[in-house]
Amino acid sequence: GKSGGLFDLAHELRTKGDVLVFAVGQFDAGSLGSLRNEIGCAHEIVEVLKNWPSTKPGFVVIDALDAARTEAGAKAFRELIGAILAESGRWRVIPSIRKFDLRYSDSLQNLFRGSPPSSYQDAEFKTVRHIEVPVLSDQELRQVENQSSELGAIISTASVELLKLLRIPFNLRLIAELIGTGVNVSSLTPIRTQVELLERYWRERVIGSDTQADAREAVLRRATTEMVHGRTLRIDRAKVADDPSASAPLRQVLSAQLLVEWQPSPEAAPDRYIITYGHHILFDYAVARLLLRGPLDQVVAWLAKEPDLLLAVRPSLHYHYQYLWGLNSNRNRFWDCVFALFKTGSIASTGKIIGPIVASQLITRLEDCEILLSELRNESSSNHVAAMDAFRHLMGAVHSSPSDSARPLAGTGAPPWSELLEKVSEI
Repeated sequence: GKSGGLFDLAHELRTKGDVLVFAVGQFDAGSLGSLRNEIGCAHEIVEVLKNWPSTKPGFVVIDALDAARTEAGAKAFRELIGAILAESGRWRVIPSIRKFDLRYSDSLQNLFRGSPPSSYQDAEFKTVRHIEVPVLSDQELRQVENQSSELGAIISTASVELLKLLRIPFNLRLIAELIGTGVNVSSLTPIRTQVELLERYWRERVIGSDTQADAREAVLRRATTEMVHGRTLRIDRAKVADDPSASAPLRQVLSAQLLVEWQPSPEAAPDRYIITYGHHILFDYAVARLLLRGPLDQVVAWLAKEPDLLLAVRPSLHYHYQYLWGLNSNRNRFWDCVFALFKTGSIASTGKIIGPIVASQLITRLEDCEILLSELRNESSSNHVAAMDAFRHLMGAVHSSPSDSARPLAGTGAPPWSELLEKVSEI
């Protein structure tokens, strides 16, 4: 994925000049000053770069801006990028970020305003200097098939939806791990979405077939809660292991590499006393599964009470909405959550619009929108205004979504957008 690409890039750039790499998930910094202290600099980072004795090109590689779990932390790295760019010196900045986070970061888009430098680009960001990391090509998937007969069997028989998942390296890794634990290949082929894949991964790696599922989930819930509370992806091991009964389940989830002992760099030895998730997507899913599947009123109250929480759990809300969507065919749990967030004034709009964005990606029939239509028709309903807001953002998400041959806006195979607009126009 992006991190693997940046790792190779950093090694290549070392032959051309000086390279400084920041992995955002490794830092708790809430300001440039605290970031300087974390890496042990006596002077401001930008001053260090300005006075770095060399005439060669310099490269600052920043991996996974989306891994910042506080607005202060994200702002610190944006300020670092802005300060380096403002110098217009020999240092160039190369950050990575997920598309969703770039889409809603006007400040980052402004920092890299310009034309994409190559054909590897996303049409959505045609005024942003960026390189899109593409999904695995057919040729690359064939390489995988040649290296593993089990993965080859899945790739050759995969549905369109599963094959789309397998083109993403992280998902391919999860499938490979499941096969490595003895999961039958044929039982994996029905998977259609990333949430289904993560559900299956969790069932195999955490739930298991013994009697220790509750103990393992308790350890993960405690670790996840501590990370969310501290707005960090790293915590002291003692916060989880202070109870001797947690020792065995903690060892099990570490062995499964859901949690890992933190390494400050690939060359450094793991620090036994600091633990983190093996990948920030696993953290995002753990938040969704362990912390967001409670009663709706409690989840809404939690998000409303801590406004800065949304940055830490925004990706988790995506997974949670996808989970709610699949619970039943009328999607009532999904729309109830959408309306509840829109009705809560203290929740930021960036959190409220996640539901409509997910709906724009999942709606396949008009019945999926029946509850939304019902609330739009009923002006006396307490959800009426929220439904109007949700519908407006749903149409905005449909209009702004990248072109996808599998989900065209109109014609054969298109979601029922025309029918939905016709129904709304009759209200």
